[in-house]
Amino acid sequence: MPAALPCRKMPLLVLLAFIQFAHAEQPVAHRIKATRMIAGETYEAWGTCWAAKVKRKGKAKGSIVMTCAHTLKDRTRFEVEVGAGWVDAKLLAIDHEQDIAMLWVDADMKPLELRPSGEMTVHGAEFGDPVVKKTGAVKRIELSVPVYEGASGGPVVDPEGKVRGMLAARMVNAEGITVGCLLIAADRLLAFIEKHADTLKKF
Repeated sequence: MPAALPCRKMPLLVLLAFIQFAHAEQPVAHRIKATRMIAGETYEAWGTCWAAKVKRKGKAKGSIVMTCAHTLKDRTRFEVEVGAGWVDAKLLAIDHEQDIAMLWVDADMKPLELRPSGEMTVHGAEFGDPVVKKTGAVKRIELSVPVYEGASGGPVVDPEGKVRGMLAARMVNAEGITVGCLLIAADRLLAFIEKHADTLKKF
């Protein structure tokens, strides 16, 4: 199996291979920039993010934004490109083990609905014993689309525009050639959002 590597610093245009735009004025994906000042020097990290369609009781005007945790690194300021400008983003929750981060942006962005795969059942005759079945949730998905640095955090949508996963890493073969990418399944993203439901009540 090809190795998986984080994706960083990729122009948004490359994402068009697998991200659909419903309207030119409302892109489904946005650039996100994370910065930190150290000894007077500014250090930047780049990635991709998107607004999730989330049920929330608050009436605050803005968007819940999802991206990969590794795109934020150890930076302290986050900005999302909305339209022709940049808007500050507030970090709401982050899980480095799952590589998921959720932020708040004081701007209206096109929200995307997540479509989970649901539980899958495997049938197999383990060790030559009678066939048994085991059920579990989808965690990672492979996609045969080569992507490059900066694409991490981008939404991967189906023909109906529903988010089926979030780009987390690129896959390379033995020669170091990028041959595909790994996605964090929508099921895990929904579980993450549900886990932090109390935080969303403030918005």
